[in-house]
Amino acid sequence: LVGGGVEMFDAMKQNRIDREGVHAKFGVYPDRVVDVQALAGDSVDNVPGAPGIGVKTAALLINEYGDLDSLLERAGEIKQPKRRETLINNADQIRLSRQLVQLDCNTPLDFTIDDLEIRDPDPDKLLNFLAEMEFRTLTKRVAERFGKDMPQITDAAPTTNAAQSAAVNVAEIAFDAEKYECVRDMAALQDWILRIYEVGYVAVDTETTSLNEMQAELVGISLSVKAGEACYIPLTHKANAADDLFGGAELAENQLSLNVALDALTPMLRDPSILKIGQNMKYDTKIFAGLGIDVAPIDDTMLMSYAMHGGLHNHGMDGLSERYLNHTPIPIKPLLGTGKSAITFDRVPIDEATK
Repeated sequence: LVGGGVEMFDAMKQNRIDREGVHAKFGVYPDRVVDVQALAGDSVDNVPGAPGIGVKTAALLINEYGDLDSLLERAGEIKQPKRRETLINNADQIRLSRQLVQLDCNTPLDFTIDDLEIRDPDPDKLLNFLAEMEFRTLTKRVAERFGKDMPQITDAAPTTNAAQSAAVNVAEIAFDAEKYECVRDMAALQDWILRIYEVGYVAVDTETTSLNEMQAELVGISLSVKAGEACYIPLTHKANAADDLFGGAELAENQLSLNVALDALTPMLRDPSILKIGQNMKYDTKIFAGLGIDVAPIDDTMLMSYAMHGGLHNHGMDGLSERYLNHTPIPIKPLLGTGKSAITFDRVPIDEATK
């Protein structure tokens, strides 16, 4: 971008970067920066580049051979054996890196450069918005700037915290884990799906074998559509006891097939008319995405808590349960154990998992 009247501003060093500034930083002029970046890579942006070649070496090579394509075509002429082998063996990776760092100048846009022209705002609309947001100082400054009367800003009437109000109602319902249903057949699952469509929303939680969503395997799914009522759908629990650290991979009896259950749940999980609610839903959506299911729309109680009470430190499920429901959930450590004796959730007995 730098050149032709365009400069960059380094906010950290508080200085402008022109063509010469680019050359001082990269060792090449702006038109060859992409070539240098393709060779050097960028670990932050996951651009691999050429192993062992940094910005300085990349600049030397580009200055000597003119551009990246010429360098790769003539890589066999390089005298240093290791550098020569690196370029030859990683040519495809280097070309891919160039694609990753290169700006796409042909992206279709539905606006023109004229649409981006800075224009004076509509003072009446702006002042009404600022007043509605209760930005008193800014409203006064804008009114003075446009020679307008400052709109009246009234203090909003105190409102009841919706989350606290709802929580009070829910907290009055006793928690009874014995009432939670373990879904082991299609008839029971279809009944729950029907209940979800009747209300238009569902609380969803996945149980897996790992906190790393890229490695985790789905073990079971929890659903709830009403306070005090929930179900657990075991899918891949193992037959061995929890204390059998060397148990095999044989599945426990009386579980729905993973594929059959997901086939039944997928339309609901994808249905835009059904709101899926959970705690740290990013994790659960990644688990489902790994199984080919894009879950939407979603709400996340953890993000809601952070948005409403950003100053609090604990936005985890246990903390929210204690704060809003006066209920302490069953700790996970007694179920899974710790240290060398720890097990994964698929080794937890299904009856215990349901609770």
